[in-house]
Parts: sequence; C-alpha cells; structure tokens
Amino acid sequence: MVMEAMQYKTYNPPAALRQYVRYFWSFDSGQSGIPLFQIKSFADQYPRLIFQNLNNFDPICNPQGDKMPVCYLSGIDTKDTLAVVGGSFSHFGVSFYPHALHAFFRIDACELINEMQDINLLCTKQIQSRLDSAETHEERVRIISHYLYEKLDAQVKNEMLVNHIIQSRAITEDTPILQLPDRYNVSERNLERKFKKSVGISPKKFQRIIRFEKALQRLTTAQYTSLAALAHELNYTDQSHFIKDFKMFSGMTPVEFISRKTYGSESSSFIYT
Repeated sequence: MVMEAMQYKTYNPPAALRQYVRYFWSFDSGQSGIPLFQIKSFADQYPRLIFQNLNNFDPICNPQGDKMPVCYLSGIDTKDTLAVVGGSFSHFGVSFYPHALHAFFRIDACELINEMQDINLLCTKQIQSRLDSAETHEERVRIISHYLYEKLDAQVKNEMLVNHIIQSRAITEDTPILQLPDRYNVSERNLERKFKKSVGISPKKFQRIIRFEKALQRLTTAQYTSLAALAHELNYTDQSHFIKDFKMFSGMTPVEFISRKTYGSESSSFIYT
C-alpha cells in the first residue's frame, strides 16, 4: 500500500545485465507536511545500490540523526535495520541478485553483510556525481547501466557456478542443502567457500533468508490461514521455530508485523510513520 503522494516505479535492466541486476527502481515522496518516516529494513537476500537526490529533498539518517552517504552499497542483510527520512525524498536504486556485488566490485561479498558502504570508497568513476547531474530517473537508468556493464570483465562472466545456482533458483525453502555439492560435483567446503565469496553467506543461511522472505510475502498479502499453517507450508519444524526465525530477521514477531500499518515498501524495506 502506497500513499497517493508517493510514487514508486521499477525499470527493467538491459539484457547484458540481467544475470546480475533484478531491476532499477525510484521512490519519490513530496509529503513535506509529515515530519519523519521510519524506513524499517528486514533480512534481505538482495543487495542494493541507493542514490539519494538531495536537491531540495530530505536525506536518509540513522536513528542517531547521522546522515547516510549520498550514494551507497548495501550488502545482504541478515538482521533488521532502521533509518529515518523526512516526508519529502527522492531515491533511485538498483536491486541486485545475491552474487552481483562480487561480480561488479571484485570484493568478497561477506565484507558487506549488514553494511552500507559509501560508493566513493569502492569506486573512482565518480558515479555519484554523474547520478546527481541527471535530470530524470530514466537518465539515471542509462547512466548506471553503462557504469555497471563497464565493470564486468571476461573473468567475471566465466564464474558460472554460483551464478547458475542463483539464476536457476536451485535453493528454495525446502531444498536439501546437503545434496547440493553432489548435484554440482563440488565438495561441500568448496561450494561454501565460493558461495560466501560471491554472496557473502553460506547456502544454509541463504535458504533461511529465502524462507523468511516467503513468510514476509504471505503475511503482507494475507495469503495464509494461520501462523501454524504458514510455518508448516514453509517447512519449519513448528510454529515456535517460525516465530523465532521471523523475529531474528525482522526484529518483530509475525503478529507485530501484521498489526503495523505500512505506507510504502521496496523489497524487504517498509515505510512507517
């Protein structure tokens, strides 16, 4: 549910980037009469790049009031985080597949787990100033698409194992994780090493986040009859294990999540007054 004055839009990536980029997005609000929104982010398998247009718009701040970088990378989240922003904001972002940060930035993805890194500390290409100079979000899509494609090289394009696992959705909420090494003819240790390097977390923890995201989707769209039935559907041992995992990844219980009124969302981030 999005308030009338909020505008959320997604943009498809070019074909050359579709193995790494899910979509680009923009989120704009002109509600200057609202003092603050809370941005509550839950555990999320998808890293993101976020650019804040600060030309006459409010910045994102942490709960202590410190401003976030104008343009930053957020790695996979395994816990909830909180930020605040005024009622007037303009954000542009990239939603990556889990293995994309290593592919584009040649860093071990585990270094950015639960981290938000200023893009200027990772790249000298002045992408922040180029995004800032763009007059429309559509122009930002063109700028960031060209920027990301330039960062791919032949070596990255040949790193296919984790790429295939992600793109084929080989890990679901009920995948027998211990069978994956035999399926891909690789040792368990080697698979975990490759996965942590490209994605940042182990296949088992990745599966737990997928399961949590499925629960989040069901609760958001009211596609469930009871918490016990939902826990069974998602292959939790019982309802108490489901509630424990949900609270670990979101900071609240399923009932608390259902009871809170959201005013907008992007991936596993929700906006509250």
